[in-house]
Amino acid sequence: MKTKLLSYCCALLLLPFISYSQCPNAPITLSSQAEVDAFTTNYPNCTNLLNLLEISGSDIVDLSPLPELYLKNISIHSNEILTSLDGLNINIVNEVQWSQSLLYITGNPILTDISALASTEVPSDESYAQIDGSVSNNPLLTSLNGLQFWTHSSFLVIDNNDALTNLSGLDNLSRVGDLWIRENDNLINLVGLSSIEVLYENFLLRNNSLLQSLNGFNPGYHFWEVDMFIDNNPSLIDISVMNSWTVTNVDQEYMRLHIFENQNLSICNNLTTCSMIEMLNEFQYLIIINNNNNGCNDIQQIEDSCNLLPDNDECDGAYTLTIGDIFEANNVNATTSVQTPSCNDVDRADVWFTFNSDSLTIVDIISEEGYNLQLWEGNCSALTQVSNACEENTLTDISVSSNTDYYVQVWSCASCRLATGVFDILVQDGTLSTQEEVFNGFSIYPNPTNSYLYLKAKNTITSIEIYNLLGQQMLSTTPNTLSEELDMSQFNSGMYLVKVKIGEQIATYKVVKE
Repeated sequence: MKTKLLSYCCALLLLPFISYSQCPNAPITLSSQAEVDAFTTNYPNCTNLLNLLEISGSDIVDLSPLPELYLKNISIHSNEILTSLDGLNINIVNEVQWSQSLLYITGNPILTDISALASTEVPSDESYAQIDGSVSNNPLLTSLNGLQFWTHSSFLVIDNNDALTNLSGLDNLSRVGDLWIRENDNLINLVGLSSIEVLYENFLLRNNSLLQSLNGFNPGYHFWEVDMFIDNNPSLIDISVMNSWTVTNVDQEYMRLHIFENQNLSICNNLTTCSMIEMLNEFQYLIIINNNNNGCNDIQQIEDSCNLLPDNDECDGAYTLTIGDIFEANNVNATTSVQTPSCNDVDRADVWFTFNSDSLTIVDIISEEGYNLQLWEGNCSALTQVSNACEENTLTDISVSSNTDYYVQVWSCASCRLATGVFDILVQDGTLSTQEEVFNGFSIYPNPTNSYLYLKAKNTITSIEIYNLLGQQMLSTTPNTLSEELDMSQFNSGMYLVKVKIGEQIATYKVVKE
């Protein structure tokens, strides 16, 4: 009797393991309605599937024959006539701390309703509750209702769901690594993301054609070294909720800020963009701001509206100039440095640049109308003015010592008609424009011009190149004559650099097109 009782007890203890063993170790794929219907027959007592369940079939229409399942990974994709997930009863389990379960709902052309997932349970311990996945390419899906169980994810993609107007259903999502929201043609706002507390890695908001605002994504997010991409959203006009976001960084070189091709977005001076631009100023190659509306069309416009000081506001932040290369800079919001120039010291808003003279002994420093230049030598803690090197617009034929560091102070009158703004500065070899023998008798006129520019020389002009102040070549010709006529009538008004080569000598001239 004792032996029979012991055997019966052992059998009862083994039942859970026998049931568990009915689930195969390999993934299960259900590729037809018949396989869905036969699940309990083909896999008797299988309720704990710790591999992948894949539901993908052209005739699958009803998921109710499936039992309640405990699983780690599920993919519901390419079901041509499936309209809802009614009857699907799953629970997410994860046996390894901080590992990811997977949930994919993708490529279901007439799926409209996933609310059956509302009963899904996940581990209460967040270190076991991470789910990565995608809700993508479901063109008739009208709502994400049913995904309220989703609380933690290191990678989540919501894309190409053309019937979605908001993201309601993700209301309990609190921690995300990569969050990609793209190509949802009717998405108007981001309502549904109200619980996110931490976002790290990447935030991508792209190609949502009717997206008007980021509303719904605003309770006070903490972005940790995030790369932020907001681009190609043509209806986007409002990103003001970013004022409530907090961006934290350890190493700026791991952050990027890209806001471009949002044609109606004109206001970008919020707390997040201002702080990220300020943090990334040293690495401005990590910032792309362009092709938005005026006011948010380049870094400078946002810096101006954020009232950020230029990085080179003081000598110790001086930008390095490369001899012969045009550098675009600005002195908007610049302050008055303690170093007093020897000329035009009126309501001064100055910024700083530095260059090494290398082998040169004569330099020209060229800026734009309304800007003044003072050349200094030494170091920022002990600067000395270079004699006769303080002028408006251009310093010409300035003698310098070879292989020496110099500093250039550039300013405009902050309250005058030609006030602060964007300008170009160029340091070049002074001998390029003072080749007395070769260029003796050379003339270039009229300057300014409103149409034709004429060049005459006593020696053969071998080539002529015209550049705008962005360094873009506007014209190139090789006349090999003593005179040349250039048509500038189609050029925009402004200043141009005309590079003239006679023999092996080159000179550069500033010409104004009216």
